[in-house]
Amino acid sequence: MDKTYQKQIKNRIVGSGDEPVDAILYNPDNWRIHPKFQQDSLLAVLKDIGFVQNIVINQRTGNLVDGHLRCQLAAREGLETIPAVYIDVSKEEEQLLLTSLDPIASMARVDKEKLTELIGRIETESEDVAKLLDEIATRSRLEKTLRTDDTDADDGELVEKYGVEHGALFAVGDHLILCGDATSEKDMSPILKPADMLFTSPPYNMGKSAGIREMDSLYAGADDDKSMLAYLNFLVKFTDVFLSHTKYFFLNIQMLSGNKIAVVEYLHTYKEKLADIAIWDKGRAAPATKENVMNSAFEFVIILSEDGTRTVGTRRYHGTEHNIYHGTPQKRNKFAGRHNATYPLDFPSHFITAFTNYGDTVSDPFIGTGTTLMACENTGRKCLCADISPEYVAITLSRFENTFMVRPERIE
Repeated sequence: MDKTYQKQIKNRIVGSGDEPVDAILYNPDNWRIHPKFQQDSLLAVLKDIGFVQNIVINQRTGNLVDGHLRCQLAAREGLETIPAVYIDVSKEEEQLLLTSLDPIASMARVDKEKLTELIGRIETESEDVAKLLDEIATRSRLEKTLRTDDTDADDGELVEKYGVEHGALFAVGDHLILCGDATSEKDMSPILKPADMLFTSPPYNMGKSAGIREMDSLYAGADDDKSMLAYLNFLVKFTDVFLSHTKYFFLNIQMLSGNKIAVVEYLHTYKEKLADIAIWDKGRAAPATKENVMNSAFEFVIILSEDGTRTVGTRRYHGTEHNIYHGTPQKRNKFAGRHNATYPLDFPSHFITAFTNYGDTVSDPFIGTGTTLMACENTGRKCLCADISPEYVAITLSRFENTFMVRPERIE
């Protein structure tokens, strides 16, 4: 660090130690009020982990500057001492610190993607800590990936609850959700509005070859065992419906025996629109179901645009975005039991935040269980989404309502 700059920032810490709890002088100017929920939450964390931060005492006045609730809890629990750091500041400086410490910290903006992932990795047996994590997620408007399971209801019950049927359109916050066929321009007309990005993952045409017991499809309401030509036509139809309505078209697909020729032909069909291809490194791969077949540890993200240049995205960047994304394994998506081709929340979140701006519009005509919608809400984008399956639309509505406490409204 520049020595001149070091001189401008003084070190006002003069010592540290264990302060007797019964000797603490609570600051008469303290303006913070600690509700019972906050008290219970902090006590739960302290019991679970212990003290990891000092209270702050002004040596000149003897007043406590920071850590009032910790001191109150320590006294309540019968502790004799609490770790402290001592500073030497004037009364006026003390008042500035007392006024500004918490508000300055609260000015920080939330990276919802990172906070969602962090909360999802935390395991606790404490009910109070779990409630605290729920409260943090709710206040930050996050998807609470491990705290609650909002889809216990039968799919049919959810369809009936929300009145989902073919052609039904719903508003949830700033977003629109439609039940309809992505290959039909007529069906999609309610959400065919200008979009900054399309991010979607259509059925892969895995069919019976996927070895999924007796299932003919991995997706509700979709034929996933088409001929190669029929599958190519399916991809082209939905692409033609949406391509002219979006600036950048991101198509996630995995090359498999049931679609590889169609994928190659698809790339040829849109060779003039092909901007780039990104790779999703999934971190781990399920073992191949047949001998002498390599495990599929990555998927493509095909990027199309109107002019087909390698310039991608509405957000400005220079040398910071890579064409390989190392993501969270797919099994992290808790809705995999309801939809057999889900992707984790961090996958759409990465591309949405990397290539669009806050407030931009993102479309997804194969919304499935709603992960792209969740990513849009978490990152401050608007989502125009659809699915042909009433069950998936209902699950998406339920997931959004229970996560963000926003009741869907059907638009007649």
